[in-house]
Amino acid sequence: MIPFIDFDLKKLCSYSLDIFHGAVERPISITYAFDYGEMESAALAHKFSLDRYLTLQILYGLSQKPVKSKLVFFYTPAETMCFISVAGRKKNIQCDWLTKLSGFVESGQQHVPENAKPIIYWDGLNVNRIYGFPTELDEDCLYGIDFGNIFGVTIEPIDVEMATNIKQNPIEYVQYSIVPNMHEEVIEYKDKRLILLHSAFIDNDMDDEIWE
Repeated sequence: MIPFIDFDLKKLCSYSLDIFHGAVERPISITYAFDYGEMESAALAHKFSLDRYLTLQILYGLSQKPVKSKLVFFYTPAETMCFISVAGRKKNIQCDWLTKLSGFVESGQQHVPENAKPIIYWDGLNVNRIYGFPTELDEDCLYGIDFGNIFGVTIEPIDVEMATNIKQNPIEYVQYSIVPNMHEEVIEYKDKRLILLHSAFIDNDMDDEIWE
């Protein structure tokens, strides 16, 4: 079972008032926009889920150009587009290697979108693929991740049959993935040996009705 980490966006990101979307405080980010179809096609070409594809691109990018500051990478789905937002205590941190990903359209500074979910936490040394839960994990339960929900990435319990389908048919289930049970994963990618950590955090914004 993956461990829970202390993950507090208020401490990790710079916030300001978003007067155009509810006049609430949101993290300030550099947001990169992508054509969803092209992004999905790139994942399919590698026989990866969208989750896995994006995770590996960010892991590899940070291995090539690490930064000292802690960063949070958010993912936002939309109907024909998707967005990766990078936020931290500094407002102008650029991860320009993201512009090399398939389907890149444009980038700029903006607030993190309302339906964005944090998927990667760079602690200045390690890349954590992070998973938000409203409660503690049930070690006997399998959890599926939906990257295609336009209301935002969702995580919820799934049965063994669904988990098997996701694992065995990554092309058919490209929008779906499974929360792993390992904390540390060693990955060989683009001739590099990379370490990816898997960690959970309490997401107070999640609706816990589906967990009851």
